[in-house]
Amino acid sequence: MKKFRSLLNENSARNTARFMKWICYAVVVFTLFGIILSIIGRQEFILHTPTGAHQHAMFANENRDWQLGEGVQLGSVRSRGEFRIITDSSGEVDFILRVALTVAHLVVIIPMLFAFWILSRLFKNISDGRIFVYENAHLLLYFGVIQAAALVIAPFIQLFITEAASSFASGRITFANDPNFLVDAIPYIAVIVAAYIIHHGAKLQDEADHTL
Repeated sequence: MKKFRSLLNENSARNTARFMKWICYAVVVFTLFGIILSIIGRQEFILHTPTGAHQHAMFANENRDWQLGEGVQLGSVRSRGEFRIITDSSGEVDFILRVALTVAHLVVIIPMLFAFWILSRLFKNISDGRIFVYENAHLLLYFGVIQAAALVIAPFIQLFITEAASSFASGRITFANDPNFLVDAIPYIAVIVAAYIIHHGAKLQDEADHTL
């Protein structure tokens, strides 16, 4: 336990925060790359056609009869949850379903982009020695709320998008969310509580400064 307590010093915390700041920047870059991959048709989904099922289909492989989509592909992106597209008898995917798949993916990925950009600002403040400041509390709050909402609210938006698209398209698109999404939201709720702790600490520091 003493070894772990040694991590609770200023130098260790600031160095870790400095490292995590760059990790957050990397996540933002990879998230932007994932958005581009989704838009150009390199988002994986399960496809059902009259000739069979394709577990790792991508629109980028459509001209090759989806044949390269039967294994995990490099340069592709996956969504949280499971998307299935069922074509009509022609075997072609309706354009509306293509758009719905991308939009449903962006509903989750764009909030994550903003969340990690916010988190990078928090780590920057900590690496600069600014700990108990109101800005950190606000940044933690925004990060926790965005991520929790992305896990809890976004799936319902995705369901709405897929159902609406299916009602207008010749085929169907379905979405099945990860059953553990509520459990996964618990750490972000803890982050929201931590935001209150930082806010309270900043308030106490303000009061101490004014007293002096």
